[in-house]
Amino acid sequence: MKCLKIITILYYFIQLTSASLDTNQNFTLYEDGPDPHLGDILKSGQEIIKLRLQIVDFNMEKQNQTLMEINHRMLILEENFTKLFKIIEGQQNSRSLLTGEGYESMTEDAINWESGNVTLRTTNIDEIVAPKKKNANATERIFMTELHEKEEPKLCKLKANDKLSCTELALPATCKDSNEFNCIQNKCRIKNAIYGDKSFWATCDGDWTIIQRRINGSVNFRRNWQEYKQGFGEFEGEFWLGLDKIHSITNVSGPVQLHIRMQDVDNVWKYAQYETFSIGNEAALYKLNPPGTYSGNAGNSFDIHRGEAFSTYDKDNDKKSDKNCADYLQGGWWYYHCDLSENESNLNGVYYKGGVIVPDKPGIYWKEFRGTAQSLQFVEMKIRPKS
Repeated sequence: MKCLKIITILYYFIQLTSASLDTNQNFTLYEDGPDPHLGDILKSGQEIIKLRLQIVDFNMEKQNQTLMEINHRMLILEENFTKLFKIIEGQQNSRSLLTGEGYESMTEDAINWESGNVTLRTTNIDEIVAPKKKNANATERIFMTELHEKEEPKLCKLKANDKLSCTELALPATCKDSNEFNCIQNKCRIKNAIYGDKSFWATCDGDWTIIQRRINGSVNFRRNWQEYKQGFGEFEGEFWLGLDKIHSITNVSGPVQLHIRMQDVDNVWKYAQYETFSIGNEAALYKLNPPGTYSGNAGNSFDIHRGEAFSTYDKDNDKKSDKNCADYLQGGWWYYHCDLSENESNLNGVYYKGGVIVPDKPGIYWKEFRGTAQSLQFVEMKIRPKS
């Protein structure tokens, strides 16, 4: 709008100037002849135009300065945004996000590689592998295979050429060293050299690895040798971890403690703890090595079983020559004798709801707690490294 006014003034100024300089032109502003104040009008017009031009120059200078400031701020913002984007991208790459061009949501799908299907697991793996510095063109992605896969969990990299490179994930040997990367809630995948090349699942209670639990009789503990060797049951309920696994955990990293918690029909809770606990391998028939110092309030009904081999109904390893104690007592244990007056404990015996046992068929007992005439209602055995 200002520019239009200036152009109009310039137009009339040119017309007036032309009229005053051309004496031959018949130019009359008024009927009585040229206005005597025409010179003053032209001079005022010139001053107005000069002032307007100064204003235009000033406004343009201010606008240029403002535009330069805005442009400078835009450059700073753009630089900061680029830095922030790289930081975010680096954090994503160091975790288990596989989000690149050509890939959609990969957290629940599978990607093919040399050994078959690998399910991706969304998890933070910064503590497993430190983020590497990448150049601007790097598209490498790092992720972890799902812990539930039958194959050993792996740490994988998807390189820029779409080649997948995987190595087995280093797993802790016990629950004590476990963390969110090898655990799903309280179930952890652990691995040690004694057990072998394969990892296995264990249920953890803090630093403790639970090796046995009895709560309701839902699982039959009258099992054969192979089943006690491998383990059975459900981690959420009743289970036996397995003699091979127990042997490996109790021998892989020095002495371990054993804690046994139990409950009777009157809701009385007791416990027994032993400062050391370990068993031999299968060649040694999973012999119970002498338990360490006892502490607790349940009484010491375990020490008498020291040096005994493990027995099941199909593999009689007890010292009683005329009877299979495991078959008679309906479980698997380090039996000292079949006679209830001498055998102190049988935590893998028959579960009797309400604690009332069937004659000649003893249940779950810890002799110094409730004797042998009543079956316990809850038992949990767990171990942890001493140091």
